[in-house]
Amino acid sequence: MRAEKEKGAGRQYIFHGRRQKMKIILIDDEPLILEELSYLCEKHKDIEICGKFVNPKQALQYVAGHPVDFAFCDIRMPGITGLELLDQMHKEKPDLQAAFVTAYDQYAFDAYQLDACDYLLKPFGQEEVDRALDKARRLVRTEQKDEMRLEIHTFGRFDLFLNGHAIDFSKEKSKRTACTSCGETGRHCGNGICRGSVMGRRTVQ
Repeated sequence: MRAEKEKGAGRQYIFHGRRQKMKIILIDDEPLILEELSYLCEKHKDIEICGKFVNPKQALQYVAGHPVDFAFCDIRMPGITGLELLDQMHKEKPDLQAAFVTAYDQYAFDAYQLDACDYLLKPFGQEEVDRALDKARRLVRTEQKDEMRLEIHTFGRFDLFLNGHAIDFSKEKSKRTACTSCGETGRHCGNGICRGSVMGRRTVQ
């Protein structure tokens, strides 16, 4: 959604967009457990199940090539333990969050050493899955505002804000591109060169 306001010699454009759903994968060598997990997770409308894997190596390959925020992972699996798998997945995606689902309680300490956000003992239910997903949401910062607000100011200079934070353009070419995209080059930005003040920590390369 776009709104446009005029002020003096410039314009202010405001764009609103929905944040993406939290992307999760499910890993267990028991298909029935995968289906149960999937059923319980699907009740959360802000969750997208990107993959269900009985083969942990396929899960690792998927994580290496796709965006994933969170994983439910079994511990005892053929060829590799869930602990070893999470360690390898963290090498691909250090910020990946995970919760273990297992029938064994003796691995809890090792799981939390790997920064697992939860440890579910089988049989589990909706309450346990909800708790793990709530923890994951907080850790991947999806409990922030549902909407993203992008503001473009062209009041004699060019400023770009995402959720109230100024974006720092580290390269002049990026400034020109953004300025041209909003149709203000040479009109309010001065010979096509943006003169916006540098604030905040967000950077556009």
